Amino acid sequence: RLAIVQALGAIKEAAASEALRAAMKDEDRDTRIAAGWGLASLGDSASIDLLIQSTGKQGYERQQAVKHCLMLAEHLVAGGRKVDAAKLYRHLHNSRTDAKELYIREAALRGLEAAGMQLKDVVN
Repeated sequence: RLAIVQALGAIKEAAASEALRAAMKDEDRDTRIAAGWGLASLGDSASIDLLIQSTGKQGYERQQAVKHCLMLAEHLVAGGRKVDAAKLYRHLHNSRTDAKELYIREAALRGLEAAGMQLKDVVN
């Protein structure tokens, strides 16, 4: 299953997004991580909330989920969907309050700036 999920993400076919979203709920951590990467690679804005939810995990999976959110936000900005990207950046900025995650808050602010936005411009 993991190999299939990885392949679906690698081919970057929008039709794979539904299967990748389903794989985000898999019992296997590595399968969930691969699915998150695939959705981020696709630039799938319908997966924003699902990827945000995955940042609530702990340890390695949490780190990967944050990376996927940043990656998806970058793809969304590149595709002209700045408002969608801002939702991800705002979540990361507001939810990473531990001093060890300060770099994530800063990355979110830089992403917003690169998109020509500021945190105050982002509403929910």
